[in-house]
Amino acid sequence: MTQLLGDLAATDFDIAPLRNDRGIPLRRRGDEVCRALELALTEEPPPNVSEVARRLHYARGERLYQIDRVRSEMFAAGHREAIRALQPRPSRAPRKCERPQMKRALEEALARKFPISVPDIAAQNAYANASCIRLEFPDLCRAIGQKIAQLRKTEMNGKGEILKAALEEDPPLTAEHMAGRLGFGCPKVLRRNFPAQYQALLEKRIAYEEAQRKQLRSDLISAWAENPAPTVHAVCRRLGISTSSVDCQHGDLTRAIAARHLRERAESMERRHKLLRNEVFTIVKNLLDRGERLVQARVQKMLSADSLKARTTLGRFLNQATRNLMIPQIERLR
Repeated sequence: MTQLLGDLAATDFDIAPLRNDRGIPLRRRGDEVCRALELALTEEPPPNVSEVARRLHYARGERLYQIDRVRSEMFAAGHREAIRALQPRPSRAPRKCERPQMKRALEEALARKFPISVPDIAAQNAYANASCIRLEFPDLCRAIGQKIAQLRKTEMNGKGEILKAALEEDPPLTAEHMAGRLGFGCPKVLRRNFPAQYQALLEKRIAYEEAQRKQLRSDLISAWAENPAPTVHAVCRRLGISTSSVDCQHGDLTRAIAARHLRERAESMERRHKLLRNEVFTIVKNLLDRGERLVQARVQKMLSADSLKARTTLGRFLNQATRNLMIPQIERLR
C-alpha cells in the first residue's frame, strides 16, 4: 500500500479547476447582502424577507437575519404594514342620529312605563356599543338603568308572591313546573332568586312523593289479596299509573301479583278441564244408551255454561270417551 501511494505521488497529473456548470452562484458576501436589503427597502410595495433571500440565492431568510438583523427586522415590519394597508377595513355603519337626537331618544325611553335598555337604544341607532352614550349622557343612562332595575325588582316580588301561594297547593308542584309557571327557563333561576321558597317547595314535593309511594304499595298489597287475582295491567289501569313506573318502584309486588294470577289461572284451567271431561263422558254414555250418534256439535250443545268450549280439547275428550265406553258395549255384543 505504501509503495502504491508513493508511485501515485511520483506520477504527474493534470488537475482541472472546479467548474460551476449547473449555474449555482457563489455565496454572497455580507456587504453585498446589506446593499441588497437597502435597495429592497426602497421598493414599493416592499417584498418580504423570503423574496429577497431567493434573489440572493438563499434557500431561506434566516441567513439575512444572521448577516444584518436590524435591517431584516425593519424590512419585515415594513412589509407587514404594506400588507395591512392593502387589506380592506370593515366599514362602520353611519350613525342614525347625533347628540340631540340621542338625548331625545333617551328621554323618551325614560318616560315609558317599561323603558328600553341603553344597549338596545345604542343598537337601534347603529352604535357599536353603549359606552359613548353613557359617557355623553351619564344621568339619563343611570336613570334608565335604575328604572329598569326597579321594574325587575317589582316583577320579581310579584313572582315571589305567586311562589308563596303555590306552596299551599295540593299536590305540590315540581320545581320544573313551578319555574315554567313563573316564566323561568330552568329551576336554577328559581333557586337563585327565591332560595327559601325553593327549599320549602322541594321538601313538600319530596314528602308528597313519599306518601304517594306508600299509598301505592298499600294498594298493590290489597290487589295482591283480591280474589280472583287480577293482572298487573288491570291493577295499573285501575290506579292510573304505568306498569313500568310500578315495576320500577315496587317490583317485588308486581312479580307477586303476576305469579298469583298465573297460578290461579292454571288451577282454573285444570278445574275446567276436569269438569269438561266428566261432562263429556256423561253425555257420551247417555247418547250410547239411547243409541244416538256421537256428533261433536251435539255434544257441545249439551255442555253446561261453565264448561270449557275449546274445540281441540272437546274433541280430545270425546275421542277418549268414545273409546272407553264403546269398547265394553262391543265386547258384550260379541
